[in-house]
Amino acid sequence: MANKCPNCEFKITARNQLCDNYRDPAKAYGCPQCGTFYLLPATNRSWRRRFMIFFVLVSFNVALSAIFSFVSVSSMWLEAGLVALFVVAVLVFLRLRTVVLVDSGYRSDQHHE
Repeated sequence: MANKCPNCEFKITARNQLCDNYRDPAKAYGCPQCGTFYLLPATNRSWRRRFMIFFVLVSFNVALSAIFSFVSVSSMWLEAGLVALFVVAVLVFLRLRTVVLVDSGYRSDQHHE
């Protein structure tokens, strides 16, 4: 995953990032251009968030099934297509959220000029 440095607009990737100390979050992710280090938000989602996403997907599927049975549409392919479209839309939304880099206050003296 690549992020833009808010300080110098350099594209930070996993291959070019600075890491002075991987155990210290304030020194683990830095811009190689300006030497500014950032705190990244946690990448692992909590179980509550995963449960809520699962709950929304299941609720949507149940509601869609109820609507189709009420209208008496017997096409499972149409229902499956709409569910798949909704799942893809949710995954794209979750993937395209912007990551906000927060300055950790640590500067490296090893950065490239």
